[in-house]
Amino acid sequence: MVFKNKLILLSNIILCTLVIFFFNVEYQYSSDVRRNIQFAEFFIGNNFNLIELVKYLIDARSIEFNIIISILIYSIGLLIDNLAIIFFILNFVITLFLFYLVKKDFDEKKINIFYFHFFCYFYLLNPDLRLWQSFLLFDYLCAVLIFIHFRFLIKEKFLISILFLILLLLLRPTSIFILPIIFLYIFFRYFYKAKNSTQIHLLIFLTIIAFICFSLIYINVDDLSFISPRLNYYKDFNLEGLVVHDRWSLDFEINSIFKLIILFLIKFFAFHQFFSSDFSLIHNVYNIVYYTPYILTFLFIFIKMYSNNDLSFNKYYLISFYFVIIYSLSHSILLIDYDFRYRTPLYIPIILSIVYFLHENNFINFLNKKLKLLLK
Repeated sequence: MVFKNKLILLSNIILCTLVIFFFNVEYQYSSDVRRNIQFAEFFIGNNFNLIELVKYLIDARSIEFNIIISILIYSIGLLIDNLAIIFFILNFVITLFLFYLVKKDFDEKKINIFYFHFFCYFYLLNPDLRLWQSFLLFDYLCAVLIFIHFRFLIKEKFLISILFLILLLLLRPTSIFILPIIFLYIFFRYFYKAKNSTQIHLLIFLTIIAFICFSLIYINVDDLSFISPRLNYYKDFNLEGLVVHDRWSLDFEINSIFKLIILFLIKFFAFHQFFSSDFSLIHNVYNIVYYTPYILTFLFIFIKMYSNNDLSFNKYYLISFYFVIIYSLSHSILLIDYDFRYRTPLYIPIILSIVYFLHENNFINFLNKKLKLLLK
């Protein structure tokens, strides 16, 4: 018992060190950040006149449903002359809140403290989260808010869940991709009980249909402005055969619907690749060490989930699978560049699923047996 308490104390000290390391970053300014700073400076310079800001955004062709709240937050950072501290506080507080909610859920399910520590380590050591929360952007904040939204949805605290959903839709446009996930969860949870395999088959079928439909639209419709001007931008890049703008691309001539579908499939799987020529050798090696067991474990969960409906944490595994498929599908069709920050909403549900799966399969007992053999 004394040894166990000392081990927990040591683990807590290491976790605190990792938290400091996680947030001890040099904040970076991307082109998106500079654009938002420009809008925030205009907003401040016009005495916080919201009407003038909207007019300015319309003239700049940058009016988006999420951008107003972003500009308000950037404005606060500019007013105190320290934009980085605003994002540091947001990211730090939201991370502590995440850990609090996870610990609370684990306690309710009577899950060993070991798994909570495992979750925290696995989360804090994620190379993409470490990298992308250093940018003055809202991807990291939204990723945690998405988890909080689904946490309250699962607990059937619908009012709180809806409030977080509204906040998400006002902060980040890619939050809209969680709407089909919400629909699937509610449909299969409350309206139509279906086997895991049935849900997976439906998701794969809808993915194929989406590839075919968007291929037909992109090739046969010249102007998509009647839906959204941005769709023309996505369409043009896809028809040029570009897989990843600003990263890498293929010499891939699109002259048929079939080739466009192949391009979508390449992008679908490229969304989960973890190498980049922008990264150092050490960074790429670290990604191999981290993501290889991460992806293999999740694939193993998928296999078990597909063939078994009696897993204790089915709803968590299925939601994680919804995330992987729907985000991959959405980005392969709609987005051009693959900054790995677009994957941030996937990490918490996948890591949680891995931890729940380890718990469900008595990983700690397996570990104890191995340790006893080593100590003999």
